[in-house]
Amino acid sequence: MPDRLSPRVLALATILSSLLPILAPGAFGQTRSLEEGYVTTADGVRLFYRKAGSGSQTVIVPLGFMLFQDFQSLAKDRIMIFYDMRNRGHSDSLTDTSKISIQADVDDLEAVRRHFNAPKVSLIGESYLGMMVVLYATQHPEHVERIVQIGPVPRKFGTKYLPEYTAQDTDKIPDPAQMKNLERLRAEGFEKTHPREYCEQDWAVTRTMLVGNPVNAEKAGPGYCEFSNEWPTNLDKHFEASIGSIERLQIQDEDLARVTMPVLTIHGTRDRNAPYGSGREWAATLPDARLLTVEGAAHFPWLDNPALVFSSITDFLSGHWPVAAQKFFPHDESTVLASPAFTAQGAFWALVVTDLNASVRWYESNLGFREVKRGKSPRVAAETVILGGHNIFVELIYFEDRTLAKREVNDSAPMAGPMKTGAILGMTGFDSLARYLRNHGVELDIFQDKEMGVQSFIIRDNDGNIIQFFAPDK
Repeated sequence: MPDRLSPRVLALATILSSLLPILAPGAFGQTRSLEEGYVTTADGVRLFYRKAGSGSQTVIVPLGFMLFQDFQSLAKDRIMIFYDMRNRGHSDSLTDTSKISIQADVDDLEAVRRHFNAPKVSLIGESYLGMMVVLYATQHPEHVERIVQIGPVPRKFGTKYLPEYTAQDTDKIPDPAQMKNLERLRAEGFEKTHPREYCEQDWAVTRTMLVGNPVNAEKAGPGYCEFSNEWPTNLDKHFEASIGSIERLQIQDEDLARVTMPVLTIHGTRDRNAPYGSGREWAATLPDARLLTVEGAAHFPWLDNPALVFSSITDFLSGHWPVAAQKFFPHDESTVLASPAFTAQGAFWALVVTDLNASVRWYESNLGFREVKRGKSPRVAAETVILGGHNIFVELIYFEDRTLAKREVNDSAPMAGPMKTGAILGMTGFDSLARYLRNHGVELDIFQDKEMGVQSFIIRDNDGNIIQFFAPDK
């Protein structure tokens, strides 16, 4: 099989999305107060940059030639610095591949920060660069305020994930017939004799990998093949060197412990270049990270759901966790939603609903909650679903016998609404509250839910409202 479509090279595409930039040079004139120039690194490589916006916050974005057009809107009220990595885009080409590595990219990021004399910066890293910006933070934590990872590659090269955390359609996208045609062109030497033309044809095929919905492939643009750095014949060599350095990389737990700043990991569930499972892993491993899941999106999730992605990044850079971002816990590949031992403080409430499945869909679609547990309660003839997200749990209750607390429910106007509310406490707070209540004459029945991994008790206030308190089971 020709080199371009060999498993080795396709693996490079899987890790680094060996894809092409989006913009044409003339597109950059539309940004106000745009500054362009070069940063020269310690080993003499010139990195092209674009600086837009103004404000007290500085955000640095590598892979600028790909991301500038779509991400420049973030420059409102902050400084955005986009730069092209060495041997990519507008930056200097390198014939010596020994100068290409993930550590060289880390050092270049530091050179960019120093060039702009920014004491503290936030970072946005896409694909392999989602790993790179975290690696930078392990070495320069004092200079990092916040991190956004988008479709980050696995922490360890070659990690396999459960099928439900992978795209499962890589045998269909890109189109196998079109890929076979690229292979034929490669075998005929077209890539070398007509590198730009081959680049354009390659991009037209492979850009479908970037989106979950094929109709969004056009949003990726026509490519950036006027730059020789982006021709596949040159990219292959670049990726060979870069991937080789990633294969040798060992990021230890003690290294990640230094990444104490907030990290927002954004990942599409149909990412074919970096599996969704890797985003879950990063969010579970980093000390202060949350995952924004973009359902049905691929490696460029902002093309599939721009409103969710850009509003979430804006909220995060402004100092707030996005509503849909979910907290993961160390040494647990799943979220609190999938393995809901209530280990973090938060809130709980129960609601009576008239259409259980419709309510589940509403919470999942509008609040980013996930189903934790579903079951029946024969004692009260009810079906229940517990959902969770953002350290909040909601129990939805549907009464099958159309009664609520022994009161008849009018089927033409079925009763729905709050049934109980509650709070998720740490063990100290839970024990302290229980002791206080008992000292004041309140009889408590503390019970355990082994499946959920919690203990709880229920009280009523003076109006009869039900309040339930939870803590991790002892």
